[in-house]
Amino acid sequence: MPSFCAQCGTVLKPDARFCEECGATLAGVGVAVKAAPGLTRGTNRRGWLWIMVGGAILLVVGGIVTLLGDWLNPDARANKLFVEASQLVKSAQEAERTSYAEASKHYQAALVQR
Repeated sequence: MPSFCAQCGTVLKPDARFCEECGATLAGVGVAVKAAPGLTRGTNRRGWLWIMVGGAILLVVGGIVTLLGDWLNPDARANKLFVEASQLVKSAQEAERTSYAEASKHYQAALVQR
């Protein structure tokens, strides 16, 4: 019957003095500790799986908050629209030198900014 590490549930070699997976010292020299019922190597892996799933969820939520941050912040959104409208007015003023029709289009676009 194979022996298991009491700490992590890894199958131990017959002559092992410590667990190669977690480094736990065994009960005695050459004596392995039998695993408690239900303790298997898969138990440790499930813990890491939940940690990885939780980390992935945090990354996704953080990304969404970052992407929507300007949209959710009315001051930042207003500032962005103001800058865009200012650039359109500047381009309209430059277009006045050559074509009033083109300048009118730029002014109209600046007015549409909300």
